[in-house]
Amino acid sequence: MAAKEGSAGPPPDDAESPERNTAPRRRRFSRSQKVIGVFVAVFGVLTGAVGFVPDLRELWPNGDPPKLDGSVNIVIAEIALDTAVKKGWEEEVAHRFSNKLFAFVKSEISEAGHIEVGRSANRDVGNYRTEGERAERLRRDLASRDGHIAISGTLVPGVVTRLRVEIYLDRNKLDEAYQLGGLQSLAGKEFGDIATNPAAQKLAQDYLLEKARVYTDLIVAVGEYGTEGRRGLDRSLRAMHALLPKLTEPAERSFGWLLIGNAEARARRQKKAIQAYHKALDADPASVRARLGLAEIDYLRAGGSFSEGMCTPQVSRLPTLRKLESSYQALIARLGNDQHDLRPRAEFALARTRLCILLVRGKGPIDQIEAGFRAAAAVLEQDGGKTWLRTLTADAYAMLGATSLLPLQNRPPDPARARRYYQAAAETTPDASRRAMYERRRDGISLP
Repeated sequence: MAAKEGSAGPPPDDAESPERNTAPRRRRFSRSQKVIGVFVAVFGVLTGAVGFVPDLRELWPNGDPPKLDGSVNIVIAEIALDTAVKKGWEEEVAHRFSNKLFAFVKSEISEAGHIEVGRSANRDVGNYRTEGERAERLRRDLASRDGHIAISGTLVPGVVTRLRVEIYLDRNKLDEAYQLGGLQSLAGKEFGDIATNPAAQKLAQDYLLEKARVYTDLIVAVGEYGTEGRRGLDRSLRAMHALLPKLTEPAERSFGWLLIGNAEARARRQKKAIQAYHKALDADPASVRARLGLAEIDYLRAGGSFSEGMCTPQVSRLPTLRKLESSYQALIARLGNDQHDLRPRAEFALARTRLCILLVRGKGPIDQIEAGFRAAAAVLEQDGGKTWLRTLTADAYAMLGATSLLPLQNRPPDPARARRYYQAAAETTPDASRRAMYERRRDGISLP
């Protein structure tokens, strides 16, 4: 893998897969378990599926999630047209809707020092035919004002005009946005001929404004994750539950329940998290994120929390881990060439589960495990600007450093290789505290 500029690539000796005969030497295995266990207890970010962590202190060096830096910055993007060719009246209606949306959000939702509102630098009414094109336009609109969330909509012209309400989340600036970032088309409704029917046009505008308020309140509630530790989480949960009656459509209800499941998981309330993820699936049976959330909890319940003394035959349930391995494999197959960054998290989770199985059984496919971590690390090449991808890449490098210290039957520990991986992790992570931890790991390895 050739790393992007500014990131550390993997050690040069990683071109070939390790040997397949990988049964660990029993007399030295307990020490290697301790190496892995101590390492991963520090880095709870192995919970890459949905932002779930078993203990806030394990994930964030200072004990809490990072606080939101200042106010939530909302960008109002121009209403777009889902059509191959723009017509004059369609552009006029789209501009009118955009102006109404901006005026409403500015007057009704903005709060000085808490919620700031601005317009996209590009005031052209866009037209597109694919979700990818629309996502790219909203990404640029958001970047033009350095925003956290873009709110907009798409008109689908015709005799009956359909309005889709959309949000686009920056993956770097809100605590959960790195998991749920990108384009979210959450609601849509038909309103009749809004070109010539004032009543239909008024209904469509009111619908857009109502959804803008609900989605803003929802994302601001997500921002509470990063304030005052558990108190902030509980405040966030109360706000999100209060909004549920207003989330009437399947996509938005699934989105809301997914956020609630993430918050309950952060609060270490597994039963409530499971209930929320199942409700997300009830609303949208195709939700991969909800399935990843359930799998994360199954992993922990199977003894897969990489804390001291875990992932051992005494505490781990091998049949559950095996079932979980199959579940991750199926999810990865369904994701294909995922455009929402779910695949690297699933690849990481599968490799982590297989590592736990190896530690329980005393043998396992170390080549597949390390290939999974390398696959997760490789996503940084796709978009080096995403903070969470840099974090995931650094964690994958660090896990490769830890596996390099395992004494295997056909491959002895390789301290030099481990040091190179920890160095790559330290150079890649965007977090100063994590960087210091990776450097301590690197410096704590004695070379022969």
